[in-house]
Amino acid sequence: MNNDRRKRIAKVRALIEQMSSLYEEAKSEVESVKEDEEDARSNLPESLENSDRAQTMDNALEKLDEVVNAFETFDIEQILNDLDEAAA
Repeated sequence: MNNDRRKRIAKVRALIEQMSSLYEEAKSEVESVKEDEEDARSNLPESLENSDRAQTMDNALEKLDEVVNAFETFDIEQILNDLDEAAA
């Protein structure tokens, strides 16, 4: 690999490192929202257990689970390691 492409990879690596902190912040916020929704769902009065509201909350929790799982499968460290190996 020539120096120009190594410099381009270094630039991409720097961008990914900047993105990493935003990524972690977003992931943490989604997890917090999910926990809050779980708490709200758990504290729903018995009279609303089978209501439309409960169903909406369950659907939201299902989608939030999918988002959390998507965050967990995105491996920034692996991307950075692969870039390092490519530039070596």
